[in-house]
Amino acid sequence: MNTMEPSELTSLKIKGIYKKRTFNRKVCVHSCVIVFTIALCTMLLIIADKRNKNGGEDNNSQQLNDSHLETMGENDSKLQYLVDILPASFAMTLRVFRKDAENWISEANQEILVEFYKNVGKLRFRECSMIDNNKSYPERYNLGYCVLVAEGQSMFHISGESDWKCFANVGSLSFYYIIQLGFNATRTYSTYRDTCLGREWRVEMQNEDIFFCENAGQLLTVHQNNMKLEVIRWTSPATEYIKVPYSSENCSFKSIDLSPLLGNKNVPPILKTASRKPGYHVKDCLFVHGSGQSPLTEPLTGYEVLSEFKSYWGNISYYTPQCKSRKFIRMNTIVHGWDNDTLHGQFCEFAAGKSKIVYDKIIFSHSMGNLIVATAVYRKLCSLDTKSTEWYSIGGPWKGSRAANHIRTLCRIAYKILAKLGLHTYCTDEGKIPNNAYTSMRTDYISPTGITYEDIINVSKGLVNGVMCGDSPFGIGKNWKDSFMLALVQLVTGDSKLGDGFVALEDCSAVGGTFQETFESQFYRGGFNHFEGTCKYGDASETVRDFDKLHPCKWISLR
Repeated sequence: MNTMEPSELTSLKIKGIYKKRTFNRKVCVHSCVIVFTIALCTMLLIIADKRNKNGGEDNNSQQLNDSHLETMGENDSKLQYLVDILPASFAMTLRVFRKDAENWISEANQEILVEFYKNVGKLRFRECSMIDNNKSYPERYNLGYCVLVAEGQSMFHISGESDWKCFANVGSLSFYYIIQLGFNATRTYSTYRDTCLGREWRVEMQNEDIFFCENAGQLLTVHQNNMKLEVIRWTSPATEYIKVPYSSENCSFKSIDLSPLLGNKNVPPILKTASRKPGYHVKDCLFVHGSGQSPLTEPLTGYEVLSEFKSYWGNISYYTPQCKSRKFIRMNTIVHGWDNDTLHGQFCEFAAGKSKIVYDKIIFSHSMGNLIVATAVYRKLCSLDTKSTEWYSIGGPWKGSRAANHIRTLCRIAYKILAKLGLHTYCTDEGKIPNNAYTSMRTDYISPTGITYEDIINVSKGLVNGVMCGDSPFGIGKNWKDSFMLALVQLVTGDSKLGDGFVALEDCSAVGGTFQETFESQFYRGGFNHFEGTCKYGDASETVRDFDKLHPCKWISLR
């Protein structure tokens, strides 16, 4: 058995103590590092929290709460509006985008320019659009338009013309009002936060939210449903680039109250009924369209009876309280002219049925539809009972259409422009020849049936109870495509007597009596165009100049 000397045992004890002390020192060092790290992190978190509480609003890239839409409280005495943080003056150019499925498509030929001067409350607005002809035809048909609102004046200009003209319906300029209303936008958090590189602001227009994205006092984008405006140029202070051009007319307009656009206050106006003639009572109403239509079923030989036809007649049901029912016929008025036998038979079957006499009805016919009704009666395929049935003519080409005289030229040199405007029915698919409907409305047209314009005018004078005619190709201007197209037709043809853009006033009024510029008159002459006469786009705002001249729908409502 081996034994240790006392000196060896002492030495081992000393070494054990040394090792133990060395281990304890290492544990102590690690513990101190951990404690120090925790203390440092805690201190940094406290500092960061204080900074967030004191200056979080200054961080333009702060994360927004996307769990729900939350607007700053209305009771907050420090509620901030977008106009408060915008510079004293600025100018911006905006590009328009439309959403197609998942992609934003740029309206490359449409541009908006805005100048704002906060201290004097001055806003200048200009919207321009160009239709590019891709050099397919002469340069003079590379056409566009501009509308301008500035210094209390509202005007529009069509390329190719030298003068600016008064623009009656400022209320139709949605972008103008979006910008105006945007100044009252308040801070918000919305689903657009992923695309807004700054702070968001919200305002409501006719029950729809509009979102403005701003960074450091500069606007970046505006969103409304599937529409987006993107600022592509920004200048502050503003440079006075928008000038009010000279006009021979006084183009001032009444200041429009924006409050109806906020919330759910934009209700339709109450229709006048006081001026209805004695003995008025509700009847079944029949609506007969003009050229350019085709039934979805049996497009060549058939016809359809619809309960509504908004793409042609708009919200006509609202404006016809005198109708206990409404029926709309849809025939092929593209390949068939007004003298076509099929169209005459279809109208009589639609309106009179087997009796061949139209009893207790109100008939509204538009454009070529007037000629179809008149020719059917002239040929004695059916008749109107004058004691119970009323017939009202809208935009009728009773002596033909002067615009139709130029359709062949338009199809040859401007077919692509017409197609871009959605007016492909004017010409055949080849784009060089007018369709039969428009050929039949030439003022020099000779029908193979032997029936003349004079024949149908004579038979209609004793049957028509009222007539409405437009006298402005551009019209009210609620739909830019239609207004621009009809102004384009007048420009290309050089015909200053086109009236509503398709029918001359003297041709439209050939079956009527004494015309007045008020919608209460049975024979009404107004400042609207051929398409607007159907009430497709409603009436003009009551704030515009020449109020009584711009209300085709109210005229219809009083018949």
